[in-house]
Amino acid sequence: MNFIILPVLLTIGILFGQAGADESKPSAHQLSDWKFGDTLFGEHVTLGALEGKVVVLEYWDVKSESCLKSISQLATIDKKLRSKGVRVIGAEAYRSGKEQIAEVVKSQKVGFSITDGVKGPLSISGLPHAVVFGANGRVLFSGHPNDKAFEATVRNALAGVKKVERIVAKAASSLLVAERTWTNREGKTLVASVNRIEGERVIFKFKDGSEVPYLLSKLSDDDQKVIKDSMGIGMKK
Repeated sequence: MNFIILPVLLTIGILFGQAGADESKPSAHQLSDWKFGDTLFGEHVTLGALEGKVVVLEYWDVKSESCLKSISQLATIDKKLRSKGVRVIGAEAYRSGKEQIAEVVKSQKVGFSITDGVKGPLSISGLPHAVVFGANGRVLFSGHPNDKAFEATVRNALAGVKKVERIVAKAASSLLVAERTWTNREGKTLVASVNRIEGERVIFKFKDGSEVPYLLSKLSDDDQKVIKDSMGIGMKK
């Protein structure tokens, strides 16, 4: 996030965020609106890895006692709810350096991801500040992690994880062939699932939802057999 430091506010706190950022309507934003800094500790943070998960993002500072207490709270949430579909990310707001952050990771027994900052559309005033995203990526909560609504929002959002998993499972069951690596006669490869067959063309489907038609005859013999077996058609000898 872009940080604007105003000297006149040092006695009452530091204002974080972009000028003109809309904090009044956090639900209008999606996880894809955020860009995370380098992952310093824990599982590497990518939007793809967070897809379909309840994401808890917290802005924090290594020098803030209230932030350190909140980090301990997040560590507990991570241990209890990670297996159920929650992903916790701690974005160190001041980019204090890996050595200082490492001390916190060790003392608080942090197992979740820690990133070197983050950029997002919300204006953040005061640390710590938590943002909770539902399994569909939409912002469900934005505020202090001590707010009673914070943990309640996280737990309630878990129902959305199961819903997304059902949708993904249903979509996968409708595919002709699940995602795999395909090879053509020139030895070139691509990773995709097969959605359907239209005449002499196989319709490949990629992770981003896009579809590309490709001549079945251009695939290697082994891959042609995989597709024809899935359709109950034996290879001609």
